[in-house]
Amino acid sequence: LTNDLFSTICTEIHMFGICNRFSNMHTCPINIRHEDQRQATSKLIGECIKPKFLNIKTKATAMDIKGELKYRYGIKMNYMKAWRSKEHAVNDLRGNASDSYSLIPSFLHMVEKTNPGSFVDLKTAEDNSLLFVFMALDASIKGWGACRPIVVVDGTFLKAAYGGTLLCACTQDAAGHIFPLAFCVADSENDQSWKWFFKKFKEAYGVREHQCLISDRNESLIKAAREIYPEIAHSYCGYHILSNLKTSFKQHAAKYNLPFFGAVKAYTEKQFEFHMAELDGLDKRIRPYLKKIGYEKWSRIHSQNKRYSTMTSNISESLNAANLAARELPITTLLECLRALVQQWTHTNRTKAHNTFTKLSPTGEDILLKNYTYSLNLEVKY
Repeated sequence: LTNDLFSTICTEIHMFGICNRFSNMHTCPINIRHEDQRQATSKLIGECIKPKFLNIKTKATAMDIKGELKYRYGIKMNYMKAWRSKEHAVNDLRGNASDSYSLIPSFLHMVEKTNPGSFVDLKTAEDNSLLFVFMALDASIKGWGACRPIVVVDGTFLKAAYGGTLLCACTQDAAGHIFPLAFCVADSENDQSWKWFFKKFKEAYGVREHQCLISDRNESLIKAAREIYPEIAHSYCGYHILSNLKTSFKQHAAKYNLPFFGAVKAYTEKQFEFHMAELDGLDKRIRPYLKKIGYEKWSRIHSQNKRYSTMTSNISESLNAANLAARELPITTLLECLRALVQQWTHTNRTKAHNTFTKLSPTGEDILLKNYTYSLNLEVKY
């Protein structure tokens, strides 16, 4: 290039830079530009704090961010800037709550494509707004046949911007591990949501011999189960009934635990009556109350089908606890976290199974060993 041409190009570049700066001038009032904005924008701070939120279980308030940045970098900011910075970081990593709904069809399509055999479905209203979304992965559907024929269902609220309810179904495998079966996001626990959930669950899993359903005493759930699953036994969680007992009969509530669960877990009618007599001694109104619910709904000895050791809905509560942080996420990110959780648990349990060299699962072997040790002190009397 000649010197004249080089000078001309430099001049044009310089003028372009000036024009570009003038065309993108700040329009903020002078009092704002001269306060904390000159230090760092909320978007820039959001980029700096992104690594803090890579783990969805991380908890950090705007005050935490404000204090940390002041301590580490000497940046002073007000509460609103700290809050906006957190929103920038979280939205970039986990997605926007409103935009996430439009990604559901694409996510379900990819689940079917990458996990052939999975069962997913989506129901929308006339205005194309979301009503329900259902997901049962192929690994869960294939593993169901080797699990206990017990399905524990429960619902828990979501804490994202638009709320909602997460309905889930799970069981236990032969080793006693929690085995997630299906998830559904709905607006709330009502007649329509539970009916749709059970309908899709039945399409995905069918009905097994001696299958038993366990839940709390939610009226909508009971009504939907009776309509969709008339052929299987529906039992109730012992802890929920105990909680209702303590609420209804408060005088000796602290003493109900041992006799009630003794009656719940009794293997013989004699044991059952012994513990019921203990409850009678505490309050005469308890027996009629439990009889009205139905002994077959909560008692092992009276159950229509085998309940094994699943006398409560604890495994469902444990699954909800494992999803506690994920329940704050946008809906599509939530579904992805649930899918990843099933994948992680399946891989862990498969690895344990491959490293097991006993005829039974480690849990079963431990029970046999304890019973054998106990039997050494027993005597046979004729």
